[in-house]
Amino acid sequence: MKAIILLTTLLALSAFAQEGGLQVSFNFENPDVLPVGIRNVRYMNAHVEAVDKFNGYGVQVPVGDALNKEVTFKKIIDGKKDPYDKAILAGLLQAYGIDEKSSDYTRKLGDTTGMVNISVHAQVPILAYGVTKKWTMAIAVPTITSNISIDEGFMSQGYLDNFTQNVVQGKRLSQHKAFKLRQETLGAISKKLKDNGYKDLYAGTGERTHIGDIRFVNKYQYLKNAKAVSALRFEIGVPTGKTLDVDKAVDFASGDGQWDIGIGNAIRLNITEQFSVTGFASFTKQLDKTAARRIPTEEDSKVSADKDYNTRINFGDQYKLQGQVQYKFYQGGVINTIAGVTYMKKFADEVSGDQFEGYRYDWLEKDTEQVMQAAQAGIGINTIPLFKAKKFAVPLQANLFYTSIYDGKNVIKDDVYTFELAMFF
Repeated sequence: MKAIILLTTLLALSAFAQEGGLQVSFNFENPDVLPVGIRNVRYMNAHVEAVDKFNGYGVQVPVGDALNKEVTFKKIIDGKKDPYDKAILAGLLQAYGIDEKSSDYTRKLGDTTGMVNISVHAQVPILAYGVTKKWTMAIAVPTITSNISIDEGFMSQGYLDNFTQNVVQGKRLSQHKAFKLRQETLGAISKKLKDNGYKDLYAGTGERTHIGDIRFVNKYQYLKNAKAVSALRFEIGVPTGKTLDVDKAVDFASGDGQWDIGIGNAIRLNITEQFSVTGFASFTKQLDKTAARRIPTEEDSKVSADKDYNTRINFGDQYKLQGQVQYKFYQGGVINTIAGVTYMKKFADEVSGDQFEGYRYDWLEKDTEQVMQAAQAGIGINTIPLFKAKKFAVPLQANLFYTSIYDGKNVIKDDVYTFELAMFF
């Protein structure tokens, strides 16, 4: 699984919504493989309500923080695409002493305000098979349901109201234009997007379900003894998920639109029969792709009418470090408790193209570097020891995980809850 900025593609919000972004760790990696010929069907169900995020400076802010922008006469005029409209408004203001040399030209009129709520529910069935006693293959096919709601507004400083009601009083044509200016300011976000050829701000809202990127995983266990178990993990990500719609200011991406290749290694040290420590490290290479992108005209705003349908994108590569401790008890490990931490980093994207100036493509790379630090805990039931002892009819595992993202950069802040059920046959 892989988020408006008033003036960007808003959902740089999260690991759930940003193409090529970090994926939240729902559980812990381990070096175990299946016995020869044994099949495993695993079902994972994760849920998150995205309310807050870490911005590019690592500061916690609301998900819709990018919608909160200062409004001035200068920004209103600069934002108009029609030269005639721009000249008419500039002329109106100039008639009342407001021009580029006036302090009122850049005076704060108020702030656009926005609230974004995003609910994401991921269901991931995984089918695995023990090819040999050391080699297991698996396929994961995620289905992701997102529900996005948006609200926009404008908080006035009072000056704009006074201007429209008093400054132009008595002049009918000027009043009309001034009040039109005020109305456009109240809906500044929607107006800005409409002027740049986007779909309605609310076009990406509501509940939608899409398949995610399918993952093929191979695990090879090269070490196993009483004290230690270790395995290599190879993964290929197939671009089957939905990518971002460049005509929607707020949208959800369930996939990257490009291939991923990953390699990792897990090692578990058995301290006692009940207590163990596991470490995992991995690296994921995200391959290049060509896709449509809107190319910014301003450094601090990704909203643009200019599209390049052949933008070259190299999503930043990722690495992951994870450590955990596990304690098993009751009849050989029927009950398991586990806790650990995860550190993940994604390097900045590289974006280029030939249709516009190169520096404009560089602006798309801003805030694409990500860091995520999470603490996780879980409890589970494993009936395999009871099944082997002929005390339980079905070999299965059921786990409940809690993930808290306590620090990061350009990722969601909110907690993730995951339920996992696995059966063996």
